[in-house]
Amino acid sequence: MAANTPKLWQERMEAVKIAIADQKKLGAAIKTADRANAASTAVTEFKDKLSAAWLGLVTYYDEAVRQPSRNIGICEEVAIEALLPNPTESLAAENLGKASL
Repeated sequence: MAANTPKLWQERMEAVKIAIADQKKLGAAIKTADRANAASTAVTEFKDKLSAAWLGLVTYYDEAVRQPSRNIGICEEVAIEALLPNPTESLAAENLGKASL
């Protein structure tokens, strides 16, 4: 029996070494999963902040540009080209034509 004791202890030590190696692999997998989760969280937070910034810019544009433009009659429904004179028919074009003769 005494002769078998070292052999049993060696077998147990090998089993413990295998269990430790398995735990190290599991620990590495958990660290990888934690890193992936942290990266996912960072990307989600970035997207949320980007969306908030975009919404702020749209709101700013609406208040700073669109509303004042509508107040003076400039909006999507108005054909601005029809309200402006043709540059070739303007007084400036006529004067330029006379000056170059």
